[in-house]
Formats: sequence, C-alpha cells, structure tokens
Amino acid sequence: MLTPHVSFLAENHLPSQRLVDYLEERAKGGVGLITVEASSVHPSNVPYEGVLFAFDPKSVDGYSRIVEAVTAHGARCVLELSHKGAAAKSGILSGRPLLGPSGIPEASSLEVPRAMSLQDIADVRAGFALAAKHAVMAGFDGVEVHSTHGYLPQQFLSPVFNRRTDQYGGSLVNRMRFLTEVLDAVRSELGSEKALGVRLAGHELTPGGLETQDFAEIAVRLVDAGLVDYISVTASTHFSYNKIIPTVHAPAGTFVAYAHAIRSAIQERVPVIVAGKITTLAEAEAVISSGKADLVGMTRANIADPHLVRKTLSGEVDDVRPCVGANICISHSVDRRPLSCGHNPTVSRERESKKREGDIRVALDKTAVTPRIGVIGGGISGLKAAETAARMGAQVTLFERERELGGALRYITVGSVERAPLLGIAQWLADRVTKLGVTLRLGESAPGGQSAEFDAWIVATGSTADRTGFSALMPDEPVLPGIDGKIVVFPDEVLRSGYERDSQITPLSLSDGRSREVLVIDDDSGWIGYSVASYFAEGRHPTTLVTAQPKFGHRILGTQEVPDLHEQLRRRGVKIVSHHLVGRIDDLEATAIDLDNGEAVSLGEFGVVCVSRSRKAHVPTENRDVLDDPRTLIIGDAAAPRGIFEAVNEGYWSTLGLLETVLDIRPDSSSREANLVGQA
Repeated sequence: MLTPHVSFLAENHLPSQRLVDYLEERAKGGVGLITVEASSVHPSNVPYEGVLFAFDPKSVDGYSRIVEAVTAHGARCVLELSHKGAAAKSGILSGRPLLGPSGIPEASSLEVPRAMSLQDIADVRAGFALAAKHAVMAGFDGVEVHSTHGYLPQQFLSPVFNRRTDQYGGSLVNRMRFLTEVLDAVRSELGSEKALGVRLAGHELTPGGLETQDFAEIAVRLVDAGLVDYISVTASTHFSYNKIIPTVHAPAGTFVAYAHAIRSAIQERVPVIVAGKITTLAEAEAVISSGKADLVGMTRANIADPHLVRKTLSGEVDDVRPCVGANICISHSVDRRPLSCGHNPTVSRERESKKREGDIRVALDKTAVTPRIGVIGGGISGLKAAETAARMGAQVTLFERERELGGALRYITVGSVERAPLLGIAQWLADRVTKLGVTLRLGESAPGGQSAEFDAWIVATGSTADRTGFSALMPDEPVLPGIDGKIVVFPDEVLRSGYERDSQITPLSLSDGRSREVLVIDDDSGWIGYSVASYFAEGRHPTTLVTAQPKFGHRILGTQEVPDLHEQLRRRGVKIVSHHLVGRIDDLEATAIDLDNGEAVSLGEFGVVCVSRSRKAHVPTENRDVLDDPRTLIIGDAAAPRGIFEAVNEGYWSTLGLLETVLDIRPDSSSREANLVGQA
C-alpha cells in the first residue's frame, strides 16, 4: 500500500491534476490501497503552502477525481485527516497563533502555541467531522486520522505536550479524550460502510514521551471501544524528526517491532499496517507471513518505481527500480518542492513524461534512420542519458575512460559502508544499459574527430575538486594561502585511494615522521567531507573535520541522515569544528577564523590537510570537436557540479529534449513550462 505522504502538488490548497496523475500511476502499477496525503481539517492548520484543505467544500471535486482515477485500476482509496497543532508554524499562512493542548512549544517550530479552550477543541473536532463528510462526498473508501509524528491528537496523548488539568489532561483516559471524540465525530459522518483508521506511533522516541507499552494500551482501548477498523503504526515526534522517515543508515523494517507489539496487544482484532524501510515485496511478505502486521506500506519504494508490484508479480524483479534510501524525496519536501526522487525523474511529471516519450516513439516509427547518440561519461548522469535514449529506440554508444561504470558515486561507501545502498542507482542503470544493448566502450575516452559519426552527443564527464581552495566567504582571496603546500591533498585522490583499497595516499602524505593527524576542510558540507574524514579515521589517524557552515552536513540536512553521520563520526573519533573558516595552511599548521566572534585561531598541527571546499565542472578538452558541435548537450556535474537528483533528472529530461531536437519534434508550451518547474 501507499501510506500518506506530502506531495506539494496542491494548487490553491486543492488537489491538482499532477497529484491525480501521480497517484493513478501507482494504482496502475498494482498498489492495492492508497492513502491520500495528510489534509487539513481546520483553517487554524495551515502548516505549509501546499497543504490540502479537506475542510474546504471546493476540495470535493479534486478528491473525486483522485478516487475515480485510483479505483479505476482496482485499488482502494482512503483520505488522511490531520491537524499539526503546535508542530506547525503560524507565520503568514494562517494568520493565527498555533493551537496545542498546552502552551508547550514543539521542537520543530519552538513556537509557543495557545492552549486550546473547550471551544477550540469543539471547533477542531467539528472540522474533522466536516472533512470526513467531504471525504464521503468524494467517494473515498474510508478516512484515516493522523495521530502520530507529533500531530495534534498525539500531542493530547503525550504527557510531554499535554499539561492540562481538565478533562483533557492528566490520566490516560483523559489524554485520549480528544482523539476518541474526534474518532466518534468522524464515524458519525462515515457511517458503518466506510473504514475508519488511526495512525499511531509505536514509540515517541522522545525523552519523557510515550513508549511502546503505552501505545499498545491506547490501541487496546480504541479497539475495545469499537472506534477504529484498522491501525497504521509508525513512530516518533518532531523532537526526533530524523527518525520519522528511516534513512539509509536505519535497519530494514525499522518499525515492524512496534507494529507487532500493538498487533499482539489488540489480539489481532483489527488489521495493523506498518511502514518504514520495507523496499521489496519479499520483505513485505516476510513481515506479513511472520504475523507481525497485516498490511505493509511501501511508499518510497513505490515512488521510485510505481510498477514495483506489477513487475515483481510478473517475474521482472530485476527491472524494479529500487528505492536506495537517498531521501531526496524527503529533502525536497523539507524545501517545499514538488515530490521527486533521486532515481525516478518522472515523479510528479507522469503525464508530461508519457506524452513526450509517446511522441518520440511515434516519430521514430515514422523515420527510416535510427538516431545515433554518443554519450561521454559513465557516471549516473551519463548512464541515465544512455538508458533513456536506448529505451526510446536510439542507437547508443557510451564512452567511459575508467574500466567500470558508476562515476563518483562509486566512492560513496569509502569510509562508510552504511551508505552502500546508494550504489543501487548506478548498479541498476548499468544493468539496464547492458540489457538495452548500449555499446559500452570502457577504458576509452571518446577519440577526437568522431563528431560526425553520431547524430548528437551527450557529455556527462562529471566534476573535479576545485584546487584553488576558494571560499565565497573570502571573496578577496581567489586562492587559499598554502593550498599548494606539501601536506595538502584533495578528496578525489583520497576517495579513489579508498575505493581501490590502496593505502598509498597515507604514507606519501605522512612521510618524514610528521604528525599522523589529519584535517579535513569541509566547506562543501555534503557527503564528500564525511567520507574523507571517515576514511582517515578508520585508518587510525586522529582526524578533525572543520566546516565554515553552522553545522556539519548543512547541505544535506533535508535527507535526515546528518544525525546518523554525526554519530558515526563521533564513534570513529572524528572531532568536528563548525562555523570556522580556514584562512591559511602553513607547513604544519592550519589557521581559521571563528565566524561567531571573528577571531583567528590555530586548529593545530597536521600531517595531512584535505581541502573539500567546492567542485568545478570537468569537460575534457581532447574532445574539442564534440564540444564545438551544436548538437552536443552537456549535463550533470559537467554542466555545473550539483547532486544525485540533478544528475539523474538531467540525464532523463535533457535526453528527451535532445531526441525531440534530432527528430524535429516541437513540445507544446505546457511541456516546456513543466520542464522549467521540474528543474527549479
């Protein structure tokens, strides 16, 4: 099933056609139950611009289109109703103070809410009922009340946030009162023919918060009272926000034990749903067959490949595009961007993708000549371009100067075996281009003078470390003083050394009996500095990581894995120094500016200083004729150094655009506008 997840595809707080298309594609692919994202039940709850307004009668039409599209493929459809309470931000969206059971701020906003009056409680309860009425009018098969992740009903349940002394606070029965009244109100609108579920935490993972035995008791009381038809189990509050969506570092089936405890406590009287890093049907079947849950949510897996179920059941398991846990979907959600995926560039753009691919195939059927596409670079951007062009029907040759495919992504596990699943992107694409018949010229650079042999070229040669040490925080210093010193190295050679299991970099850099201590300058503040620091620390070198950013991992905060990275660095003994800008590297010493007070400080003596400040596009000059060819497209890091999403996204959409140019197809204006939206 598809559990509720924010898409940022709403238009004026109403369901858009893009949201309909996105959900319909998952229903087509075999998902049996789709729960539409958390929808607001009351005007006091406007946590972000893209939230759906279930309390607005105008929402019924859009919800109806979702139901019609999803159920046409045999799936069932449920609407999740929500109120974030103190976990939102008032800002300018609602123009109202936040509401909460007590005047206790929640960790995500730190904003003190207004303790709800009895009238506030009655109004919000009525909002849940009104939203349920709209769900019935739209034809949903049921409604789910969101009572986890630190949302308002959970705030009432939790003694951390509920300090009331009236009938809604104190004992467990009193703290449950808000939720039970909401469920009663919703049931009054649903009747007995529609399903009513509740999404509960299995543990708050919050100091002083509710634990598994507490939620088991809550579940038993709800089932005893006949209030719910099913329970969906997850975990956490916004205090432990990074635990809500398990990262690449979390174990498979992260929340299964919680679901099992609740299912056992209620004696299997209503179905229990569990989600959280269950990525294959084999894993889902193991959970169900072991009796730990009745249904399994596989949301990110179905974002990555909407046809996961269909492919698996038809024996095409190897063709399933795997969710690798990169959490780019979550990162873009944090940034309030439309739902997306680092592995599947068609997410939220399903209609445009089908239209443009269809037009290309029609044009290819009409032409007698198959387009010949040359791709230079076998990283994930070049692989995605080759896979796309070959799948469309082009004849593709890929040149890669290394003896293997994958580009820089191959190095992502250096010093961090925990991040190995991310290699799945490159591995899947490499397998696909082989199956599609792409000619692979490994160990070869594209020779000069071959421009005319292809109808178009795609250059995806990646990026390299910027060896000037330039920092935007020191714009008057184009070159970092000391960057050419004998103790300075760069991440490219360090990561290659680690990948090839070649320890040469260490003794070369630590000759002459100098200090074994290593300094990693990580102003890039992504995964590269982390991998380099881990690599040296695992080699038993005392390692310090210094960043000018306010916090290490600043650029990848949205993936929710930074707390895991911090913990792993601490476990390996790496010292982290934040908000310090290195201004000079001497023969043995590095000097930094403390950006909190402007003072210069010595970071100590080091035998190796690895500088990871920024990267620059790498476009090989030996292919001058290709680069000068107007039919050449430069994509990914070769265009401008960025990340996984941009590399794969451009590998797909830019290749479609190139084929349209070669075949003289003119995309309509809506496609061009959507393309701009997708790349924003």
